[in-house]
Parts: sequence; C-alpha cells; structure tokens
Amino acid sequence: MRDILDETNDPAPVSSAYSRLALAIGLIATSLLFWIYSYAPSNVTGGYFNWQPPPRILTILYLLFFVLGVGLTFASVQRGEPWTWYKLLGTILNLILLVFFLGTVMFAQVVDNF
Repeated sequence: MRDILDETNDPAPVSSAYSRLALAIGLIATSLLFWIYSYAPSNVTGGYFNWQPPPRILTILYLLFFVLGVGLTFASVQRGEPWTWYKLLGTILNLILLVFFLGTVMFAQVVDNF
C-alpha cells in the first residue's frame, strides 16, 4: 500500500512540435509577404504607374501559410506547450501577421467604398 502512495505521477512531457512548426511556417509566410510586396511599383511618375500584380499562386500560398501558422500558434498555446524562445518568436510573428492581414483587409474595404 505504501508503494502506491509514495509514487509520484509525473505528467508526460509535452513536446513543442506545434511551436516549432508555427515558427517555421510564420517565417515562410513572412518571406512570401515580402515577395508579394516586391511587386509594388518603386516610383510613380505623373500619376501613372505600370503595376504588375503578383502571381495568383503566390497569394494563395501566402494565405495558406498564414492561416496554418496562426492555427498552429493557437494550438500550441492551447496545448500548454512550455514557453521557449521559438514559441515566443513564432507567436509574436504570427500575431503580427494576423494584425497586418486584418489591417490590410480593412484598408481594402475602406478604399473600395470611396
């Protein structure tokens, strides 16, 4: 009887796979975002600029990685993974991307209404 009471039930260690994936996918989404914005014109002369939109596949890949990164960030927080530097960096990066994405959507709605 004493043996059972003296045993400690250590919780199983929680892996940090979601945190690492969230950081990696956040870095990929950020690089895709910079690549998309590299298609913006560098100067405007006389109110006219020749703007080539980015390829559609680039935008779709960005949205896919964005949603996946934010989802994995929330999953890692919900799972209770231990706070490490890559979880902190991935969370901050994906939340910045979320705020930037929501701001871009709101700005596009405002511009379309004028």
